Amino acid sequence: MLSAFLTLNSRERQELDVYLTAPSEWKRADKDKLIKAVREDALRERMRTLVEDREKLVEAGKSRGATEAEKRSILERLRELKERSDEVKAAPDEELFHNREEDFDWMRISTQTVRLWIEIELMRRWHIVVLRVAQLIERLAKILILIQINKKNSSN
Repeated sequence: MLSAFLTLNSRERQELDVYLTAPSEWKRADKDKLIKAVREDALRERMRTLVEDREKLVEAGKSRGATEAEKRSILERLRELKERSDEVKAAPDEELFHNREEDFDWMRISTQTVRLWIEIELMRRWHIVVLRVAQLIERLAKILILIQINKKNSSN
């Protein structure tokens, strides 16, 4: 009785009922927003060390004790950092998303997309379940092949 009440309340407020509602299919615009948000998060993560290094170099360049040679060296390293950051920004999606196990900041990403965070989490978990089922089927196929080989060997 309580669960039915909670479900009706969730539907009235157009909330996702985690236990009863399957996530709706993504529209193309939602997918594009999600890809853009994940790309921005991946770039932010890869740029973090470059930004930190740049800030340290700027501080070192501002110090009064830095000689002209040190300042030139700092400027050269800043140019190199700029080139590396441009390379990271220009990286194709295949390079940014090559590691499927990489963690992303899903809370940040969900604020940039139309979807609710809980729906993104449900879809992510469903994706994991589908991958595990595919792996299980692959293992079972290998086991069946081994069983068939053993039957052939034992009958000979």
